[in-house]
Amino acid sequence: MDKEDETLIENCKQGNDKAFSLLIEKYKQDCLNIAYQLIGDRQLAEDIAQEAFIRVYKSIGDFRGDSAFFTWLYQIVLNLCRDHFRRQSEENLFSLENSALENILRKEIPDFDDAPENYIEKQELQRMIKESLTELSFKHRQVIVLRDLQGLTYQKIAETLKIPLGTVKSRLNTARNRLQQSLLTAKKRYKFRG
Repeated sequence: MDKEDETLIENCKQGNDKAFSLLIEKYKQDCLNIAYQLIGDRQLAEDIAQEAFIRVYKSIGDFRGDSAFFTWLYQIVLNLCRDHFRRQSEENLFSLENSALENILRKEIPDFDDAPENYIEKQELQRMIKESLTELSFKHRQVIVLRDLQGLTYQKIAETLKIPLGTVKSRLNTARNRLQQSLLTAKKRYKFRG
């Protein structure tokens, strides 16, 4: 475990609220990003991140340090997101409208020249990517978010999700293949020229 985290956690266990504030400051943006990328709603993502820290605060005494603190924290965030999905109806599962993921996708799609038809193609590609991502199951979407958007290593993802390393690789491969197939289908359906 990170030495700084270890010190902060020990201080938290002794009731030091300043140490807990430092932990929040260190990890709040990552928690918010993960929740936002999975949920697609900023207010809800903020609520989930806040709830995650409330749960950490209440159970910090039980944290044994068997894994890294951020692994434990991210797992709480993922569980809260999963709980949210369970409560939602199928048609409201995932909305990427105005999400952080849309901004990430915008950065990753190469800029076309200023011609209107190229702008329209770029917008259509972004829409197809968002639509295709919504078709992924939660377990596949979460590995895409953790690996491709958050940049976690396969090992960290395995620790966070408490699944074997091989399962992480398998899910990621399946998720990428499904995403690719969905994009190809969408491309044919919309006769995208890209």
